[in-house]
Amino acid sequence: MREWLSLPVVDNMSGEVIGMIPPRQWLVTNLGTIQHYDGGGGFVFVDSNGVVARYSEATPWVELDEAVRWGFMERDYSITAMAV
Repeated sequence: MREWLSLPVVDNMSGEVIGMIPPRQWLVTNLGTIQHYDGGGGFVFVDSNGVVARYSEATPWVELDEAVRWGFMERDYSITAMAV
């Protein structure tokens, strides 16, 4: 289970989760731009049409390009295979 204050980063090409980053106001996710977040998993998002949505237990993710734009990750990451 992931921490409340972390968002998975998804590779733009493969769709694999390649990292975790903290949420920030104005970070663009799959559910829209984060307008507000709290420590309990509650988020307020604004989409590209200006529609505001409040989720009490949202599970958004961020694309690699957005994580790189914010300086959380670099584009030259490496994937490590893990046996399960």
